[in-house]
Amino acid sequence: MPNFFYFDQANQKQGPVNEQQIKALVVQGIITPQTQLETDTGKKGLAGQIKGLFPAAQPPFSQTEYAATPPPTMSQFSTSVGQTATCDRQPEQGGGKAVASLVCGIVSVLTCGGFLILPIVGLILGILGLKSKRSGMATTGVCINAVVVAIGLLAIIAHIAKQGNADYPVAGQQQMGNEAGHPVAEQQQREEAISVSATDLMQAYEDNQIAADAMYKGKTLIVKGTINKMVSGEQPSVLFDTNNLVWGVQCYFSSGSESSLASLRTGQTVFIKGKCNGRRYNAGVTLQDCSIVSAPSETSPSPANENAENETNRSVPTEQPQAKIAVTSVNLMQAYEDNQIAADAKYKGKTLVVRGTINKMVSGSQPSVLLDTNNIAWGVQCVFPSESASSLAALRTGQTVFIEGTCNGRRYNASVVLQDCSIVRP
Repeated sequence: MPNFFYFDQANQKQGPVNEQQIKALVVQGIITPQTQLETDTGKKGLAGQIKGLFPAAQPPFSQTEYAATPPPTMSQFSTSVGQTATCDRQPEQGGGKAVASLVCGIVSVLTCGGFLILPIVGLILGILGLKSKRSGMATTGVCINAVVVAIGLLAIIAHIAKQGNADYPVAGQQQMGNEAGHPVAEQQQREEAISVSATDLMQAYEDNQIAADAMYKGKTLIVKGTINKMVSGEQPSVLFDTNNLVWGVQCYFSSGSESSLASLRTGQTVFIKGKCNGRRYNAGVTLQDCSIVSAPSETSPSPANENAENETNRSVPTEQPQAKIAVTSVNLMQAYEDNQIAADAKYKGKTLVVRGTINKMVSGSQPSVLLDTNNIAWGVQCVFPSESASSLAALRTGQTVFIEGTCNGRRYNASVVLQDCSIVRP
């Protein structure tokens, strides 16, 4: 007969005791069905598992269901204890989906939405992972991804609405042009210009859009603000920072204003004059027909001077032969981060020789090489012709290479793209 040890209410090991002593301790109430016993061979189990030790104790499960399996006797306890307490552990289901959903949400925030594909995938994975043991992580991922998707959809709606009303500012510009020949009208426009900061303008629309429209919409404003980013295109624009974490004051310039915007940088404080279009769909406040002014009292340069300057700038590329521009992938991306308009004027449509470190290579009908930059999400994407696959076979990630190609610029704040590329120095 083996000796036993028992653990008291303070979880202190007591004993050894034999079978008769155990029964005496049961009568005294010291040992209960939940008291843990241990044999002198080191096997453990509960006292309630020993047959006959607690006559009044009821089995934890239905007797009718488990009548064919009687509890073990004292002599069987030493060999069966340690085995009866073992239970099968079911593998966790959906935990990986919960983790993936949270990672997708974090990356979507860092990359400003990731073209909405990443947050949508994260939202689906989060919903599928809600029934896992990591439901808290899945819930967090669902919330983050849902917010990013909602913000992205609102931005798309606001952009479509702005494009649909793009003709209205042109009509207003023509009307102002008809009055521009009258000195009295020009003086009246100067006097009616309202000076306001970008933060105060956005706050006015946050507080009361009806009152803000009555005060600013359709009027000429001189807005002081800090540049958040600049966007090139048919109508280049400057976005001012405000207290709103998502939206700002968007200032749209005419297509001939690139030269006046090329010297600007993000984080710079400037004064911009333009006509307020108000705020639609709770998005940003927009200004049209904008121009840079150095101070509220100064007026924008005359159209004649602007046209002359633009003609001068346009004539430079035709007078000088096209030359290859040597630049590193880090500096190329940084130029587009600082001022996309200036970077397009310097690099877009021109032949570049880019030096950089290979991040990854992608096969396909047009194989490509991605060069590392300081941007954690995007790099310089070099797209090669389909027949160039053999020349790329010897390359490896982490290798420094020189790649020649035509710069296509940067779209949607993603990677800078080079087309028709070739390796010029292995």
